[in-house]
Amino acid sequence: MLAGDIMRTGNMTEKLTVGALLTAIFAVTALAFKGFVIIPGITEIRPVNAFPICFGLLFGNVGAIACGLGNFIGDLIGGTLTLGSIGGFIGNYAMAYVPFRVWRGIKRENEEVLLLGSWRHYMLFFFLCLLSSTTAAGIIPLFTDIIQMAPYTILFGIIFVNDFVAELFLGTIIYKFLASIVIYGVLRPTWLRIRDKTIVSLRQSFSLAIITLLCLVVGGVFFFTTPKGYGNTVVLYTMGIISVLMVVGMKA
Repeated sequence: MLAGDIMRTGNMTEKLTVGALLTAIFAVTALAFKGFVIIPGITEIRPVNAFPICFGLLFGNVGAIACGLGNFIGDLIGGTLTLGSIGGFIGNYAMAYVPFRVWRGIKRENEEVLLLGSWRHYMLFFFLCLLSSTTAAGIIPLFTDIIQMAPYTILFGIIFVNDFVAELFLGTIIYKFLASIVIYGVLRPTWLRIRDKTIVSLRQSFSLAIITLLCLVVGGVFFFTTPKGYGNTVVLYTMGIISVLMVVGMKA
């Protein structure tokens, strides 16, 4: 029992260390691009958006928390901390954790991690990037609209495109690089000890994917057809309910 307790304590220390490192990488990268503004105080050109898909697939919950905290710290130090940063924390956490949960449910029995070694894997990565970018686009504008920083029907499209492009193109390169270090390189022993082994059923995976795709479709319809203003109750209530279902699906 004592040996088991020591091992668990050691694993927790390693998780905290890796989590702190990932958080620092995210925050520093976010701060480096604070000057490339799309909407002042709301969003910038963000290569850092390539990290959630990578951190989530490789480190699960630890990577997701690091993305949420890293974004929050970036807002705090960068002088853009607002109530909307709460949405940023949740949205960036979901960007990392939703693709991880979906992957855990649809992977083959002999696959422990997604390796970009075939067209099937690249197509899966494309699909997971689509889900990842949708979560942030669905969640974050709820907060910015409520506090009248940016309307939902404007920010949904901006966040989705910004995130999807970063994850699909830059994220693919970063993921292959990180995977070579984490899975095959010097960090493999640590990764084997701290990797997230959460069990997700195929039903749970499909349910979360369907809810997220629903968010993309409905949010897209609102983006293209709804007047660009604050406080549209139909938009906010509808997307709020879908976002809650996504969050519940992450932990169900």
